[in-house]
Amino acid sequence: MPLHIVRDDIANMRTDAVVVPANPKLLIGGGAGEAVARIAGMGRLQAACDEIGGCAVGKAVVTPAFDFPANMIVHAVGPVWKGGESGEADALFSCVGEALRAASRAGAETMALPLLATGSFGFPSGLAIDIETRAIQAFLDACEADVWLVLYDRASMRAGRSMFDAIAEYIDDVYVGEHGFEATRAFHDYASTEGFVPHAVQSAARPSSAPPPMMAPSPDFSAKPSRGGLFKRKRKHKGAPAPTPTLEPQSLAERLAQLDESFAQTVLRLIDERGLTDVEVYKRANMSRQLFAKIRKDDGYRPTKKTACALVFALGLDHADAVALLARAGFALSHSSKFDVIVEYFLVNDIHDIFQVNEALFAYDQPLLG
Repeated sequence: MPLHIVRDDIANMRTDAVVVPANPKLLIGGGAGEAVARIAGMGRLQAACDEIGGCAVGKAVVTPAFDFPANMIVHAVGPVWKGGESGEADALFSCVGEALRAASRAGAETMALPLLATGSFGFPSGLAIDIETRAIQAFLDACEADVWLVLYDRASMRAGRSMFDAIAEYIDDVYVGEHGFEATRAFHDYASTEGFVPHAVQSAARPSSAPPPMMAPSPDFSAKPSRGGLFKRKRKHKGAPAPTPTLEPQSLAERLAQLDESFAQTVLRLIDERGLTDVEVYKRANMSRQLFAKIRKDDGYRPTKKTACALVFALGLDHADAVALLARAGFALSHSSKFDVIVEYFLVNDIHDIFQVNEALFAYDQPLLG
Protein backbone atom coordinates (compact mmCIF):
# COMPACT_ATOMS: atom_id res chain seq x y z
CA MET A 1 0.00 0.00 0.00
CA PRO A 2 1.97 3.07 -1.18
CA LEU A 3 -0.15 5.57 0.81
CA HIS A 4 -0.80 4.71 4.44
CA ILE A 5 -2.88 6.84 6.81
CA VAL A 6 -2.07 6.20 10.46
CA ARG A 7 -2.95 7.66 13.83
CA ASP A 8 0.35 8.25 15.60
CA ASP A 9 3.02 10.76 16.52
CA ILE A 10 5.56 11.58 13.80
CA ALA A 11 8.32 11.08 16.40
CA ASN A 12 7.30 7.41 16.63
CA MET A 13 7.65 6.69 12.91
CA ARG A 14 10.46 4.49 11.63
CA THR A 15 10.97 5.32 7.97
CA ASP A 16 13.91 6.32 5.78
CA ALA A 17 12.82 9.95 5.98
CA VAL A 18 10.60 11.93 8.33
CA VAL A 19 9.16 15.26 7.25
CA VAL A 20 8.69 17.95 9.89
CA PRO A 21 7.07 21.39 9.63
CA ALA A 22 9.53 24.27 9.60
CA ASN A 23 9.59 28.06 9.37
CA PRO A 24 11.51 30.04 6.71
CA LYS A 25 14.42 30.69 9.10
CA LEU A 26 14.64 26.98 9.98
CA LEU A 27 14.50 27.79 13.68
CA ILE A 28 13.32 24.74 15.59
CA GLY A 29 10.16 25.62 17.48
CA GLY A 30 7.42 23.61 19.10
CA GLY A 31 5.15 20.86 17.88
CA ALA A 32 6.21 17.97 15.68
CA GLY A 33 9.50 19.58 14.68
CA GLU A 34 10.62 19.96 18.27
CA ALA A 35 9.55 16.43 19.20
CA VAL A 36 11.73 15.00 16.43
CA ALA A 37 14.58 17.43 17.21
CA ARG A 38 14.73 16.36 20.86
CA ILE A 39 15.36 12.78 19.77
CA ALA A 40 17.79 13.76 17.01
CA GLY A 41 19.72 16.12 19.27
CA MET A 42 18.48 19.70 19.39
CA GLY A 43 21.89 21.36 19.17
CA ARG A 44 23.28 19.38 16.26
CA LEU A 45 20.04 19.54 14.27
CA GLN A 46 19.75 23.30 14.75
CA ALA A 47 23.38 23.71 13.71
CA ALA A 48 22.67 21.78 10.51
CA CYS A 49 19.68 24.03 9.82
CA ASP A 50 21.75 27.15 10.53
CA GLU A 51 24.34 25.99 8.01
CA ILE A 52 21.64 25.83 5.33
CA GLY A 53 20.53 29.31 6.31
CA GLY A 54 16.83 29.27 5.47
CA CYS A 55 14.15 27.90 3.18
CA ALA A 56 11.42 29.57 1.12
CA VAL A 57 7.72 28.92 1.70
CA GLY A 58 6.57 25.94 -0.34
CA LYS A 59 10.05 24.40 -0.39
CA ALA A 60 11.93 21.82 1.69
CA VAL A 61 15.50 21.01 2.72
CA VAL A 62 17.18 17.85 4.01
CA THR A 63 19.46 17.43 7.03
CA PRO A 64 21.00 14.38 8.68
CA ALA A 65 18.78 12.68 11.27
CA PHE A 66 21.59 12.41 13.85
CA ASP A 67 20.18 10.38 16.77
CA PHE A 68 16.68 10.11 15.32
CA PRO A 69 16.12 6.58 13.90
CA ALA A 70 15.88 7.61 10.25
CA ASN A 71 18.28 8.28 7.41
CA MET A 72 17.29 11.93 7.11
CA ILE A 73 14.98 14.67 8.34
CA VAL A 74 13.17 16.80 5.77
CA HIS A 75 12.23 20.32 6.87
CA ALA A 76 9.18 21.54 4.92
CA VAL A 77 8.09 25.18 5.06
CA GLY A 78 4.34 25.52 4.69
CA PRO A 79 2.31 28.71 4.30
CA VAL A 80 0.64 30.74 7.02
CA TRP A 81 -3.13 30.66 6.54
CA LYS A 82 -4.48 34.09 5.54
CA GLY A 83 -8.02 33.14 4.64
CA GLY A 84 -7.35 31.07 1.54
CA GLU A 85 -7.06 33.89 -1.01
CA SER A 86 -3.28 34.31 -0.93
CA GLY A 87 -2.14 31.14 -2.68
CA GLU A 88 -1.95 29.07 0.50
CA ALA A 89 -3.33 25.94 -1.18
CA ASP A 90 -0.75 26.04 -3.98
CA ALA A 91 2.03 26.69 -1.47
CA LEU A 92 1.03 23.72 0.68
CA PHE A 93 0.72 21.43 -2.34
CA SER A 94 4.19 22.53 -3.45
CA CYS A 95 5.59 22.10 0.05
CA VAL A 96 4.45 18.47 0.31
CA GLY A 97 5.67 17.58 -3.17
CA GLU A 98 9.04 19.26 -2.64
CA ALA A 99 9.52 17.43 0.67
CA LEU A 100 8.78 14.01 -0.81
CA ARG A 101 10.89 14.59 -3.91
CA ALA A 102 13.80 15.84 -1.79
CA ALA A 103 13.60 12.69 0.32
CA SER A 104 13.46 10.51 -2.80
CA ARG A 105 16.49 12.23 -4.36
CA ALA A 106 18.39 11.59 -1.12
CA GLY A 107 17.64 7.87 -1.42
CA ALA A 108 14.56 7.46 0.79
CA GLU A 109 12.06 4.78 -0.20
CA THR A 110 9.82 5.12 2.86
CA MET A 111 8.66 8.51 4.13
CA ALA A 112 6.41 9.82 6.89
CA LEU A 113 4.90 13.27 7.24
CA PRO A 114 2.35 14.92 9.53
CA LEU A 115 -0.18 17.58 8.63
CA LEU A 116 1.86 20.59 7.59
CA ALA A 117 0.97 24.26 8.13
CA THR A 118 -1.78 23.45 10.63
CA GLY A 119 -1.36 24.34 14.29
CA SER A 120 0.33 27.73 14.75
CA PHE A 121 0.30 28.37 10.98
CA GLY A 122 -3.50 28.21 11.09
CA PHE A 123 -4.19 26.08 8.01
CA PRO A 124 -7.59 24.30 8.39
CA SER A 125 -6.85 20.65 9.07
CA GLY A 126 -9.59 19.33 6.80
CA LEU A 127 -8.36 21.34 3.84
CA ALA A 128 -4.76 20.40 4.66
CA ILE A 129 -5.63 16.70 4.49
CA ASP A 130 -7.34 17.15 1.14
CA ILE A 131 -4.34 18.98 -0.30
CA GLU A 132 -1.71 16.69 1.22
CA THR A 133 -3.36 13.52 -0.05
CA ARG A 134 -3.53 15.01 -3.56
CA ALA A 135 0.11 16.03 -3.39
CA ILE A 136 1.10 12.56 -2.19
CA GLN A 137 -0.98 11.05 -4.99
CA ALA A 138 0.84 13.18 -7.56
CA PHE A 139 4.20 12.14 -6.11
CA LEU A 140 3.29 8.44 -6.12
CA ASP A 141 2.09 8.69 -9.71
CA ALA A 142 5.67 9.54 -10.66
CA CYS A 143 7.68 7.59 -8.06
CA GLU A 144 7.69 4.17 -6.45
CA ALA A 145 7.70 4.74 -2.69
CA ASP A 146 5.73 4.18 0.50
CA VAL A 147 4.37 7.27 2.23
CA TRP A 148 2.77 7.45 5.67
CA LEU A 149 0.44 10.38 6.39
CA VAL A 150 0.54 10.63 10.18
CA LEU A 151 -2.47 12.13 11.95
CA TYR A 152 -2.54 12.84 15.65
CA ASP A 153 -6.19 11.84 15.98
CA ARG A 154 -9.08 10.66 13.83
CA ALA A 155 -10.93 13.94 14.37
CA SER A 156 -8.29 15.52 12.10
CA MET A 157 -9.79 13.74 9.12
CA ARG A 158 -11.74 16.35 7.16
CA ALA A 159 -12.50 15.49 3.54
CA GLY A 160 -15.61 17.68 3.23
CA ARG A 161 -18.61 17.88 5.52
CA SER A 162 -21.12 16.99 2.83
CA MET A 163 -19.44 13.67 2.06
CA PHE A 164 -19.01 12.63 5.67
CA ASP A 165 -22.56 13.61 6.57
CA ALA A 166 -23.79 11.49 3.67
CA ILE A 167 -21.66 8.55 4.78
CA ALA A 168 -22.92 8.86 8.35
CA GLU A 169 -26.51 8.93 7.10
CA TYR A 170 -25.89 5.89 4.89
CA ILE A 171 -24.41 3.97 7.81
CA ASP A 172 -27.40 4.96 9.94
CA ASP A 173 -29.76 3.71 7.24
CA VAL A 174 -28.22 0.33 6.45
CA TYR A 175 -25.99 -0.46 9.44
CA VAL A 176 -27.34 1.21 12.54
CA GLY A 177 -30.91 0.70 11.37
CA GLU A 178 -30.39 -3.05 11.08
CA HIS A 179 -28.39 -3.49 14.28
CA GLY A 180 -30.11 -1.12 16.67
CA PHE A 181 -27.27 0.98 18.04
CA GLU A 182 -25.85 4.45 17.37
CA ALA A 183 -22.57 3.62 15.68
CA THR A 184 -22.05 7.13 14.37
CA ARG A 185 -22.74 9.19 17.51
CA ALA A 186 -19.06 9.78 18.24
CA PHE A 187 -18.43 10.86 14.66
CA HIS A 188 -21.35 13.32 14.74
CA ASP A 189 -20.18 14.67 18.11
CA TYR A 190 -16.71 15.63 16.96
CA ALA A 191 -18.05 16.73 13.58
CA SER A 192 -20.23 19.32 15.28
CA THR A 193 -17.62 20.46 17.81
CA GLU A 194 -14.51 20.45 15.60
CA GLY A 195 -16.22 21.75 12.45
CA PHE A 196 -15.73 20.36 8.97
CA VAL A 197 -14.44 22.37 6.06
CA PRO A 198 -17.38 22.54 3.62
CA HIS A 199 -16.76 20.69 0.38
CA ALA A 200 -17.39 23.83 -1.67
CA VAL A 201 -14.68 25.71 0.24
CA GLN A 202 -12.23 22.87 -0.33
CA SER A 203 -12.95 22.84 -4.05
CA ALA A 204 -12.41 26.59 -4.30
CA ALA A 205 -9.13 26.39 -2.39
CA ARG A 206 -7.75 23.36 -4.25
CA PRO A 207 -4.26 24.12 -5.54
CA SER A 208 -4.24 24.81 -9.27
CA SER A 209 -1.37 22.36 -9.76
CA ALA A 210 -3.10 19.50 -7.94
CA PRO A 211 -4.40 16.55 -9.94
CA PRO A 212 -8.21 16.46 -9.94
CA PRO A 213 -9.75 13.97 -7.50
CA MET A 214 -10.68 10.69 -9.12
CA MET A 215 -14.38 11.14 -8.33
CA ALA A 216 -15.39 9.15 -11.39
CA PRO A 217 -13.57 7.45 -14.24
CA SER A 218 -13.27 9.00 -17.66
CA PRO A 219 -15.84 7.93 -20.26
CA ASP A 220 -13.60 5.19 -21.65
CA PHE A 221 -12.62 4.09 -18.17
CA SER A 222 -16.22 3.70 -17.04
CA ALA A 223 -17.38 1.86 -20.12
CA LYS A 224 -18.92 -1.48 -19.39
CA PRO A 225 -16.63 -4.38 -20.32
CA SER A 226 -19.39 -6.23 -22.09
CA ARG A 227 -23.10 -6.02 -22.70
CA GLY A 228 -24.94 -7.26 -19.67
CA GLY A 229 -22.26 -6.33 -17.15
CA LEU A 230 -19.15 -8.04 -15.88
CA PHE A 231 -20.69 -11.48 -16.24
CA LYS A 232 -23.32 -12.04 -18.92
CA ARG A 233 -26.77 -12.48 -17.44
CA LYS A 234 -29.30 -14.72 -19.14
CA ARG A 235 -32.50 -13.07 -20.32
CA LYS A 236 -35.72 -14.19 -18.79
CA HIS A 237 -38.27 -15.59 -21.25
CA LYS A 238 -42.00 -15.36 -20.79
CA GLY A 239 -44.15 -18.42 -20.98
CA ALA A 240 -43.94 -21.83 -19.43
CA PRO A 241 -40.88 -22.50 -17.31
CA ALA A 242 -38.19 -24.55 -18.96
CA PRO A 243 -37.99 -28.13 -17.78
CA THR A 244 -35.41 -28.80 -15.11
CA PRO A 245 -32.46 -30.52 -16.77
CA THR A 246 -31.39 -33.87 -15.51
CA LEU A 247 -27.97 -33.57 -13.89
CA GLU A 248 -25.64 -36.39 -14.68
CA PRO A 249 -23.28 -37.45 -11.89
CA GLN A 250 -19.83 -35.93 -12.34
CA SER A 251 -16.50 -36.92 -10.94
CA LEU A 252 -14.46 -34.44 -8.91
CA ALA A 253 -12.01 -34.15 -11.80
CA GLU A 254 -14.83 -33.25 -14.18
CA ARG A 255 -16.15 -30.58 -11.83
CA LEU A 256 -12.69 -29.09 -11.33
CA ALA A 257 -12.26 -28.96 -15.10
CA GLN A 258 -15.35 -26.72 -15.33
CA LEU A 259 -14.29 -24.01 -12.88
CA ASP A 260 -15.38 -20.43 -13.59
CA GLU A 261 -12.88 -17.74 -14.53
CA SER A 262 -10.74 -16.99 -11.46
CA PHE A 263 -10.48 -13.64 -9.70
CA ALA A 264 -7.04 -12.95 -11.20
CA GLN A 265 -8.14 -13.96 -14.70
CA THR A 266 -11.19 -11.70 -14.44
CA VAL A 267 -9.11 -8.72 -13.28
CA LEU A 268 -6.63 -9.14 -16.13
CA ARG A 269 -9.44 -9.50 -18.67
CA LEU A 270 -11.07 -6.30 -17.43
CA ILE A 271 -7.77 -4.44 -17.65
CA ASP A 272 -7.43 -5.47 -21.30
CA GLU A 273 -11.07 -4.72 -22.15
CA ARG A 274 -10.82 -1.23 -20.68
CA GLY A 275 -7.53 -0.41 -22.37
CA LEU A 276 -5.71 0.14 -19.08
CA THR A 277 -2.12 -0.56 -18.16
CA ASP A 278 -0.94 -2.49 -15.13
CA VAL A 279 0.70 0.66 -13.76
CA GLU A 280 -2.54 2.64 -14.01
CA VAL A 281 -4.45 -0.06 -12.18
CA TYR A 282 -2.07 -0.73 -9.31
CA LYS A 283 -1.58 2.98 -8.67
CA ARG A 284 -5.34 3.58 -8.73
CA ALA A 285 -5.70 0.63 -6.36
CA ASN A 286 -3.07 2.01 -3.95
CA MET A 287 -1.14 -1.23 -4.40
CA SER A 288 2.56 -1.90 -4.66
CA ARG A 289 4.01 -3.11 -7.94
CA GLN A 290 5.19 -6.27 -6.17
CA LEU A 291 1.70 -7.16 -4.98
CA PHE A 292 0.18 -6.61 -8.40
CA ALA A 293 2.86 -8.83 -9.95
CA LYS A 294 1.44 -11.74 -7.96
CA ILE A 295 -1.91 -11.29 -9.70
CA ARG A 296 -0.22 -11.16 -13.11
CA LYS A 297 1.81 -14.31 -12.46
CA ASP A 298 -0.70 -16.52 -10.62
CA ASP A 299 -4.15 -17.31 -12.05
CA GLY A 300 -5.08 -18.83 -8.70
CA TYR A 301 -4.07 -15.78 -6.66
CA ARG A 302 -6.39 -15.25 -3.66
CA PRO A 303 -6.47 -11.62 -2.52
CA THR A 304 -7.38 -10.25 0.86
CA LYS A 305 -10.73 -8.51 0.97
CA LYS A 306 -9.19 -5.04 1.13
CA THR A 307 -7.03 -5.82 -1.92
CA ALA A 308 -10.04 -7.14 -3.84
CA CYS A 309 -12.04 -4.02 -2.97
CA ALA A 310 -9.14 -1.80 -4.01
CA LEU A 311 -9.15 -3.40 -7.47
CA VAL A 312 -12.90 -2.91 -7.72
CA PHE A 313 -12.37 0.85 -7.39
CA ALA A 314 -9.31 0.88 -9.64
CA LEU A 315 -11.32 -0.79 -12.40
CA GLY A 316 -14.24 1.61 -11.98
CA LEU A 317 -16.83 -1.13 -11.49
CA ASP A 318 -20.43 -0.35 -10.65
CA HIS A 319 -22.05 -1.91 -7.59
CA ALA A 320 -23.42 -4.98 -9.38
CA ASP A 321 -20.17 -5.81 -11.14
CA ALA A 322 -18.19 -5.12 -7.97
CA VAL A 323 -20.27 -7.67 -6.10
CA ALA A 324 -19.71 -10.17 -8.92
CA LEU A 325 -15.94 -9.66 -8.92
CA LEU A 326 -15.71 -9.92 -5.13
CA ALA A 327 -17.60 -13.20 -5.32
CA ARG A 328 -14.85 -14.55 -7.58
CA ALA A 329 -12.51 -14.07 -4.62
CA GLY A 330 -15.00 -15.60 -2.19
CA PHE A 331 -16.14 -12.29 -0.64
CA ALA A 332 -19.44 -10.48 -0.22
CA LEU A 333 -20.51 -7.07 1.08
CA SER A 334 -22.47 -7.43 4.29
CA HIS A 335 -24.56 -4.90 6.18
CA SER A 336 -23.21 -6.41 9.39
CA SER A 337 -19.78 -4.90 8.64
CA LYS A 338 -19.10 -1.16 8.84
CA PHE A 339 -16.16 -1.64 6.44
CA ASP A 340 -18.49 -3.22 3.88
CA VAL A 341 -21.15 -0.54 4.28
CA ILE A 342 -18.63 2.25 3.69
CA VAL A 343 -17.28 0.48 0.60
CA GLU A 344 -20.84 -0.01 -0.62
CA TYR A 345 -21.62 3.69 -0.11
CA PHE A 346 -18.89 4.72 -2.54
CA LEU A 347 -19.91 2.07 -5.07
CA VAL A 348 -23.59 3.00 -5.15
CA ASN A 349 -22.63 6.67 -5.45
CA ASP A 350 -20.21 5.94 -8.32
CA ILE A 351 -17.19 7.41 -6.50
CA HIS A 352 -14.00 5.58 -7.45
CA ASP A 353 -11.34 7.75 -5.81
CA ILE A 354 -9.59 5.28 -3.48
CA PHE A 355 -8.04 8.11 -1.49
CA GLN A 356 -11.50 9.37 -0.55
CA VAL A 357 -12.55 5.83 0.32
CA ASN A 358 -9.53 5.42 2.58
CA GLU A 359 -10.14 8.77 4.27
CA ALA A 360 -13.63 7.59 5.20
CA LEU A 361 -12.37 4.18 6.35
CA PHE A 362 -9.73 5.86 8.50
CA ALA A 363 -12.31 8.20 10.06
CA TYR A 364 -14.34 5.15 11.12
CA ASP A 365 -11.30 3.17 12.33
CA GLN A 366 -11.51 0.58 9.54
CA PRO A 367 -8.68 -1.05 7.55
CA LEU A 368 -7.61 0.86 4.46
CA LEU A 369 -7.75 -0.40 0.89
CA GLY A 370 -4.64 -1.34 -1.02
